[in-house]
Amino acid sequence: MTETEQLEQAATQLQEARDGVDKALAHAREVTLAALDAGLAEAAVARTLRVSRTTIRTWTGK
Repeated sequence: MTETEQLEQAATQLQEARDGVDKALAHAREVTLAALDAGLAEAAVARTLRVSRTTIRTWTGK
């Protein structure tokens, strides 16, 4: 495999990983909003998702 082919393969793998992260973040944001609407506390949601409370507040637009 040439250097260029290796770079292209790595680029493809990176893009697939980024796409996966984007999908996971979108899902986490969606379930976060539902959990907050159901009355769960921001801090509890943040702990469960292993993200900061600031992230939760960003997702809620606060």
